[in-house]
Amino acid sequence: MAREKQETLTEEPLSPVSQLFVSPCVYSIIVFTLGFKTRCNSTAIVEGINNTWIKLPRFSSKVVMDDKKNGKAVWVPVSTRVEDDVVVPDLDYSNIENPDESIEDYTSHLANNPMDVSRPLWEFHVRNIKTSNAESFGIGKFHHSLGDGMSLMSLLYASSRKTSDPSFSYYCDYKKTC
Repeated sequence: MAREKQETLTEEPLSPVSQLFVSPCVYSIIVFTLGFKTRCNSTAIVEGINNTWIKLPRFSSKVVMDDKKNGKAVWVPVSTRVEDDVVVPDLDYSNIENPDESIEDYTSHLANNPMDVSRPLWEFHVRNIKTSNAESFGIGKFHHSLGDGMSLMSLLYASSRKTSDPSFSYYCDYKKTC
């Protein structure tokens, strides 16, 4: 009984818009690519996500349809191992003839395959392949129930750092500066 009560207290209902995005008739995700000047260090990415995204409850929760609440979806916290959500494909990049097209195909494949709803609804893929625009890429896939484009862009900016000054944050406190 105490355990059931504890789980109930930690569940958080989805907003009405997020409820719509997890309904069977709507599947909406946000896929984005980030080009980097240097090769991606997946260990640093995992560490950065652990220090930022995972502190937000939705990034360490999964969506469950709660029969006690007439089948409404709720966020349920789960044990999250960021290393499982940061994907570094084991690919032989030397055989890729057109790296730009390879990134487009990979991104398209991500966008067209459903997410595993038994896990938190986000993924981040690292591709250390040089293209005409970048030395490497990060490709993110977020379920739209996590937030809208602006809130997720704000999250990306807030979790970014300069390699020359790791204490520098791109986050802008509008209350203080505007």
